[in-house]
Amino acid sequence: MHERYRSDYEGEFVVTNSRIVDGKKIQDREWIKNPIENQHISGRAVAIYDGESREQFNIQRLQNHRGGILGKLRLQSYGSGRVCDEITCNFYVSKDLEVLQKLVDTQYVANTVVYSSAGKLLRFPGELYLIPLGTALLEPATAVWLAAFDGHQEIYMIGYDFDEGKNVKLARQVHEIMQTYTKTKFVRVSYLTRNRTRIDTPDTWKDCRNFSEMTYDQWISHCDV
Repeated sequence: MHERYRSDYEGEFVVTNSRIVDGKKIQDREWIKNPIENQHISGRAVAIYDGESREQFNIQRLQNHRGGILGKLRLQSYGSGRVCDEITCNFYVSKDLEVLQKLVDTQYVANTVVYSSAGKLLRFPGELYLIPLGTALLEPATAVWLAAFDGHQEIYMIGYDFDEGKNVKLARQVHEIMQTYTKTKFVRVSYLTRNRTRIDTPDTWKDCRNFSEMTYDQWISHCDV
């Protein structure tokens, strides 16, 4: 993984069709330009996933988050998983065909930038946005990466849980993002769970100088949520 930013990204070619001609594989390619000029006021983003550590926080509070006076603390939201059933994010990531079909049918895509793979863009022409640079990460890791790629200086992760060895691959991928975007601050936000035990944070994350943790109370105050 390389440290890349949208400000330096013009677009990329994607394969739209492959065929064999005279025993040779021929690929048709189409240039997909960067359609996003993400202007963010605060440089702060929140990546939202499905972990139970967010069950005690009403994410509807993020729906119309204003971020205090002049929006100086405003958060842009990057979602994945079941989050699309709860709020309209600024950005959402899915590679699941059924989920994407639902988002198109319900016009979720009209109010949210929905990112997916090149193949899914061909299935839903004009409805989705290409995940840049062929980034092949799990969806919740892609959400974190996109926030870093968009140039946010602080990225808060809610619903990113790793207790009892769960989501090992996700933990590894997010750790790689932290190591790549060393000038970006990554913060994991969580309550205690309902049985009053803390959901584990990966040790590899704790070793990163640009990583820290907050409780929801601290985060709500810090970002004026």
